[in-house]
Amino acid sequence: MAAFLLGAVLLIVQPQIVPSRPAINLKAETPQSVQRELLKKTSQKNDFKESIHSNGSCQQLPQTIIIGVRKGGTRALLEMLSLHPDIAAAESEVHFFDWEDHYRNGLQWYINQMPFSYPHQITVEKTPAYFTSPKVPERVYNMNQSMRLLLILRDPSERVLSDYTQVFYNHMQKHKPYPSIEQFLIKDGELNVDYKAINRSLYYIHMQNWLKYFPLDHIHIVDGDKLIKDPFPEIEKVE
Repeated sequence: MAAFLLGAVLLIVQPQIVPSRPAINLKAETPQSVQRELLKKTSQKNDFKESIHSNGSCQQLPQTIIIGVRKGGTRALLEMLSLHPDIAAAESEVHFFDWEDHYRNGLQWYINQMPFSYPHQITVEKTPAYFTSPKVPERVYNMNQSMRLLLILRDPSERVLSDYTQVFYNHMQKHKPYPSIEQFLIKDGELNVDYKAINRSLYYIHMQNWLKYFPLDHIHIVDGDKLIKDPFPEIEKVE
């Protein structure tokens, strides 16, 4: 019943089109020379030092970021991409652009969180919270206007239930009570869009914010439901 209610309401809400900024004619790659210039312009620290390994690999800014969405399949997508020899993926969620304590550390700190990669490899990081964080699109744009973004989405009502279930079981493991999902869904007789799980599923609202800074051809949307049922065609599109 909860899934039916969510699906019906989310379908009623219509997205609005927001014009994006003009596309920048830059390559997706961020070679080391370009990376140095980005650091000079945007880093809050002037003591930048390149971390170069003796085998020729180095830590560098990502050329691709998986920006979301939470419980949409971001971990599965990253693991699949990591199987390719030309991909170097950060193991943990970095939360550079959405956590103030991290962002204040500057780009040098961000680079230090990246894996060592060779010049021919693409560095990828994923932080699902980026998609729904209002400040993140502009911050990513200021770092690299040619950034390629990956957004994996699934049925919004299913995503809400998955989001709730994760939090519910976390509380259960700690022997803490947690309200039923029905108590979160409705407020004053209406869909409770202030409930974080529902807000995260209002994809078009967050997408409008990203389209203010990046043209749509810089954002590849992965169908999370299809990725589960038949992964190969979806990964081919990502490639």
